[in-house]
Amino acid sequence: KATVSVLNWKSAGAPPMACPSGRPAVEADARRLAAFAAKYRWLAGCKITSYYTAACGAPLPAAWAEVVRAAPLPALAKALRGDAAGLADAAGAPLPDDLATFLEEVEEGRTMAPCARGDGDEALAARCAAHAHGPSAAPPPLPPLFFRGVKAKKAHEIARLAPLVDEVARAAGATHVVDIGAGRGYLSRVLAQHYGWQVVAVESQELHVAAGKKLDEQVAAALEKERRKGGGAPPVPTPQRIRWVCATLGSADPAAFEALLAEEPDAATCAPRRYLLVGLHSCGDLSSKLATLAARWGAAAGVVVVGCCHMHTTEAEPAADDAGTQLLAQRRPECRDASNVKAIHAAAQLAKEGATAPGFPLSQALSGVALGTQLRELACAELAGYAARLEAAAEGGCEEAVGQLQLHCWRGLAERIMREALGDAAAHTRLSVRSIPHAWKMSFNEYVAAALARMKIEGEGGAPCDYEALYAAELAAWQEVVGFNVLRLACAPALERLLAADRHLYLLEHGMDATVLPVFDPAVSPRALAVAGVKGPLSAPPAPPAKRRKTDEA
Repeated sequence: KATVSVLNWKSAGAPPMACPSGRPAVEADARRLAAFAAKYRWLAGCKITSYYTAACGAPLPAAWAEVVRAAPLPALAKALRGDAAGLADAAGAPLPDDLATFLEEVEEGRTMAPCARGDGDEALAARCAAHAHGPSAAPPPLPPLFFRGVKAKKAHEIARLAPLVDEVARAAGATHVVDIGAGRGYLSRVLAQHYGWQVVAVESQELHVAAGKKLDEQVAAALEKERRKGGGAPPVPTPQRIRWVCATLGSADPAAFEALLAEEPDAATCAPRRYLLVGLHSCGDLSSKLATLAARWGAAAGVVVVGCCHMHTTEAEPAADDAGTQLLAQRRPECRDASNVKAIHAAAQLAKEGATAPGFPLSQALSGVALGTQLRELACAELAGYAARLEAAAEGGCEEAVGQLQLHCWRGLAERIMREALGDAAAHTRLSVRSIPHAWKMSFNEYVAAALARMKIEGEGGAPCDYEALYAAELAAWQEVVGFNVLRLACAPALERLLAADRHLYLLEHGMDATVLPVFDPAVSPRALAVAGVKGPLSAPPAPPAKRRKTDEA
């Protein structure tokens, strides 16, 4: 797919990332990413809905706004994928120096991810390199029976992550794999019944646990049926049963985690158990807890985690412009903007779980760095889908795609109208219109009326107003807001990599050999960076596996 290059992994046959060679280089790269985040906070931290309000200030310099207004939508889509040449062509002149510098730094943030190895030991990164997503990457085939009823996105994630987990578990000398937040056990099932690992699936929801156990039996029966059809030869390796634990990982305390697992000692071998901790799209602080637990727990052999929902990650210090976190620290609950609500919820959850350590930053190298809710939320952005929307709108014949893009401008103007209608009360009101059904089919006057009605705000003087005439100039320049959003979204890969770099550095600081690699196709699964780490010397690479049966290869 053309959209594979959305995070700039686009050189056919080339490594997907430029990897420094040791911890000092990783620290330098992480600090560069942190400096990028601080330098462009004015852009990345501004919401589309605040584009026309004082809360956002002057969102784009005049010269930048002129460039994005003149750029056709395909050029904006290419810029989002890392090819900004079309912007200069559309402008008909060299780009402004500061915009050219920004695009260069965006490119560096995409291509120089902190995926380096630990001090002097490059073994783990070398072992994992084959599992990085790229033009020539193809995961080994898995039996279709593991993916019955599974959505394409989840199937892609499991097919890509399971071989990496198997590789890291072998490199770490693990005896067991613990899947935290296992859901219905799709990843656990592949690891246990296809790769032969003893898996402990930890899931907080009883309904998922019950459904997972039922699926275990169904897949085991199907495998046995295939085994009999294949002449009686057992599959390689031998399938294992999954042990389910219905619990929530409340903290990164090793003693509490051992009690949660409630493992019985292996009386037959008396061998110590070594656990690889795994998290597929671990939400918020959960990815940080897994990294912390892997470093502090003596029985942990390593960790593989893909983070997600970074907006729910707690921070040690509030960002300079993160009003929600600042007000939480000042104990001013009367402010009810969206950031504050999220921060209060996160703090309450931490207090409930008895945890005190923040989720970011974990590493000493990034101590004092603060991102804030808006930047962490932007790190989760789906660039490929937005680029596809730009291209669909440019092709013509797709009225909905054009209407959805124009809604960016409409939302910004609607918030400005609501703030003006509320006056001083706007500072204490959470303005959240959210999506209005079929808004792209409406006129702007109809959209504003629906937004005001949803927020229970009366229009100016209580009488209908011709907002289309009042804001004709802004409505005609809707592509400026789209261009602003493209430049804002272009910051997302660097922010996602910064969060992954923090966990990576934390593992290195605790003596683990660690690496970061893009494991998913970002066109299918946007949160694609996996952090992997192991303790101690790596085990020898496994011998080539025995040839599988034709049913497995199918």
